[in-house]
Amino acid sequence: MKKSILLLLLGITISFSGVHAQDWLDFRAESCLCKAQFPASPELKQEQKEGYKSNQAVAEYEGDVFLLDYSTFPEPMDKEDGIIFAREAVNAFSETLGAMVIKEKKYKMNGWEGLATQMEIPGEEAIIYYNTVLVRSINYQIVMIGSSEDAKKRGKKFIKSFKLQ
Repeated sequence: MKKSILLLLLGITISFSGVHAQDWLDFRAESCLCKAQFPASPELKQEQKEGYKSNQAVAEYEGDVFLLDYSTFPEPMDKEDGIIFAREAVNAFSETLGAMVIKEKKYKMNGWEGLATQMEIPGEEAIIYYNTVLVRSINYQIVMIGSSEDAKKRGKKFIKSFKLQ
């Protein structure tokens, strides 16, 4: 009898959580050979800038912003330059937002070193996850900026969903 009640409660719990679960959408960018999952359908933007081409997939969900930016440079760079480039990208991004880096660690993706950071903007309730890695001639930036109660959880899921193909 106890087993039946536990199974019934488990079924109800799973059903209830399914109602509130967020359906994540797969995004695959063919031009950069990467993929990620977004909590909402991303808007695609493309810009030709001096020296590189920027492609962005941006989604907003419950006030939080999710961004995958992949910029293509005309010349590939060496692996040794990758971490230097990542450091400069983190500095430029944090300066632009007036954010402070509160956590930072190196990580590798397909043998290329990048930086995974967590930032916050002084005086604001926003949390920022910013990862960047340079692979040959493509710089990938994966960003979540949020202030909702679930921002950390969604941000971590978004960041972890990013994969190179």
